[in-house]
Order: sequence, then structure tokens, then C-alpha cells
Amino acid sequence: MSLSWTEHSVWLGRDRLLLAEASRWAPQRLRACAEQRLGAGIGPAAGLASLLGEPRRALFKPRVHLQLGSPWVRYGVLPWQDGLSRAQEWEQYARAMLRSQFGLPTEGWRLRVMPAGYGQPRLACAMDEALHAELLGTVARSGRRVGRIEPSLSRVLLHYRAHWPQTDFALLLAEDGLLTLAFFAEARWAGALVLNRSADLAGLLQQAASLLGLAVPQQVYLLGPAELRHSVLPQGQLHYLGDSQPRLAEREPLC
Repeated sequence: MSLSWTEHSVWLGRDRLLLAEASRWAPQRLRACAEQRLGAGIGPAAGLASLLGEPRRALFKPRVHLQLGSPWVRYGVLPWQDGLSRAQEWEQYARAMLRSQFGLPTEGWRLRVMPAGYGQPRLACAMDEALHAELLGTVARSGRRVGRIEPSLSRVLLHYRAHWPQTDFALLLAEDGLLTLAFFAEARWAGALVLNRSADLAGLLQQAASLLGLAVPQQVYLLGPAELRHSVLPQGQLHYLGDSQPRLAEREPLC
């Protein structure tokens, strides 16, 4: 049995997984980067097992932080409700709202409602409970322990919160072939959804705003491949923040 001072961050996208390793004492200094493609019988849990490799025996089990991109997470914005105070009440409300929004049973979904100030809307994030259990089991069998499991959108919001204006804006998060669009009004949640990605960001922005019954804001922030920043959007409207996928656990780009 040996000491282990390594932590891992894994991003799970639609088509692939990315793995980064860093020292526990210098988490900002990533030491490795690996990729595992999904498909052809390789699902998220199998891909994660392949990335983590053979089980390790260490005196201190390294942590694995998991960041879930689309389509592994569903999002919904919950309007403020005066009668709700406890976390369990917000979760029950979120389950009913997401059931109506997606037209699917939500009993097998694992829910998280992000906290917000009094009177403000809240973001609800949901993932499949079975997938959550599979990922936890895979990490445990690798001889490691789970750190954070969080959606990409909430991680991005935490990392870039200093950038957001107090006016209306939209955040576009491009991950593989999908685009997550989050809308804010006076820095409060107004709506969120996921669309299939295309090069026409302006069209997707207009489509999402229309579906949510919102106006297209004047300020748009984008995280994704560099080529998307050349999308046809009015000059001064689009602010490019960098590639979303390699940015794990608030660290520097990996690949």
C-alpha cells in the first residue's frame, strides 16, 4: 500500500470523457490529460473505468471530481415561491416542474436546486439516478473516492461569476454537439435549455429565447470551441470566454 497525493477531474460530455490529474498540494498544476471516446458499446461508466485504469491501493484514496455536461443533465428555472422554505420542498417543486417541462417521469432523477437569495428564481439540475450510482460505483472500484459531482453549467457559473453584468445577458455553453443556453434578467435566472448545436449561434439564440418567451439580450457570453466566436452576432454583443470542456475544477486549460 502506498501514499497517493493525486486528485483527478473528469468531464463527461456527449461523445467523450476528459481526465486531468493534479497534485493535492498544487491543484492548479495539471500533470496529465487523457481522453476516452464514448459509443460502440462504451458508455459513461465504462469510459470512466477505462480512464481511471487498474484499481489502486493507497493509504490516502485520491479524489475524483466529476463534471457532467449535456446531455447528462436536465435544467429548469424555478420561479420564486413564497410558501417554500426547506430544501426538500424546493426539490418536490422542482420534480413537478421538470416533469411538466420534459413530459417524463422524474422519480428516477437525482435533483439539485441551486441556492438563491430571497425572492429570486432558482436553477434546478437533474441527472439520472442510475447513472449517478454507476459513476460512484466505478470510482469506488478504482480504489478512489468521489469528490464533487456537478453539472458543467453550475461549475461555469461559479468560475466566471465575476464576469456577469447586472443587466440582461445570456450564457452559451458549447459541449460536443450540444449548446446549453442560460438567460438572466438583472443577473437573476430567467430560463435555461439545451439545443443541438450548429454554426448558427444567432439562430439558436433566437430559437431558445422564443421557446422560453424571452427577448434576446444585448450581452452574450460564450464558452466553447474557438471557431464559434466568429458566429454572426452583432459586434460587441458576443464575449468569448474560452473553451468550456477542458476547464475542470476552476483550473487552467488541460489540453
